[in-house]
Amino acid sequence: MVQSVPPIIPENRRRTCGSANGPSEFEFVATDKGHHAESIKGMLPEGAAAFVGKNGEDVAIKFDQAGNYGVKCTPHYGMGMVAMVVVGTPANEEQARAVPQTGKAKQAFAVLFEKFAATKTAAK
Repeated sequence: MVQSVPPIIPENRRRTCGSANGPSEFEFVATDKGHHAESIKGMLPEGAAAFVGKNGEDVAIKFDQAGNYGVKCTPHYGMGMVAMVVVGTPANEEQARAVPQTGKAKQAFAVLFEKFAATKTAAK
């Protein structure tokens, strides 16, 4: 199953938090040649492979380990162009939360972790 993750564009202030119950493939869509998707060091579950897409190219990533995955567009990270994918029951939530963020990415991840917490509460 391929799930398309909408691009995160500063102009519209969207923040994406995708989730899946099991292994899933997400497609990150580059809106122009200056964007890409890259995993954030420390925000991957144990055993998950880091990834780096090419600028201006869409990239499909298979998330096959349960956990929180932090994703960024490196050129626009400081503007808050980030995403979080949650697969299954994440064992690395505290580790992912502990990764230092800067600029608007810090604010964006605070919102994403709030959304994730609300989803967990609603599921109970």
